[in-house]
This record gives sequence, structure tokens and C-alpha cells, in this order.
Amino acid sequence: MSPRRRPLVLLLALTAGGCTMTGNPMYREGTWHPTGANAANLAAEVADPQDLIAGRGAAGTPGPLAVLPVENLRADTVKPLPADSIETLGSATTPSGEPSSGAAVPSGSGD
Repeated sequence: MSPRRRPLVLLLALTAGGCTMTGNPMYREGTWHPTGANAANLAAEVADPQDLIAGRGAAGTPGPLAVLPVENLRADTVKPLPADSIETLGSATTPSGEPSSGAAVPSGSGD
């Protein structure tokens, strides 16, 4: 290395080494800092901020009806469907195994 370049290389090395002295850029002056603004905005939007901590039920909801099937699924005690209730698209069978005259048309089909 030529003697003329040594001071330049030394200056560049010192300058680059100083970059690590700034610490975490998140905490430098003039940068964004978390302030809890999202939580404050969400609390301002809900009718009752207590709902963010614990929900509340509504009268007349079918929630309790869904508990038993979910518990059966988790306990692996799901009952199989009866054989006479199984239908596939285009081919329905009767309990005796004979083809039926046609599949059931759902109500409210718009006809």
C-alpha cells in the first residue's frame, strides 16, 4: 500500500468503526418509539373496554349447542352417521341399497 493511501484507509476504518457506537437505531433521537397508540385506539373504538379483557355472552345464541360436538371431537367419541342417511351427489340409495328415484332438492332453491 502506498504511503499516500494509508491515512485515507485509516480514516475510513475509523469512520466505519464509529458506526457501531450509535447503539440500537430504535432508540436514537428522532426515530419512532412504541407508545401504545394501537391499544389506545382499539380501546376507544369498542363500546365497553372491558370486552377486550373478557367477552360476554348474548341471550339466545346457539353457543351451548356447539359445546357437546366439540367435546366429543376432542375426546374422540364422535358417533358415525347412520348408513341410511348417507347420500352422494347424483346417486342416493335407500336403506336396502337400491338406487332412489332422485336426490332431495333443498328447500328455498328459488324455483
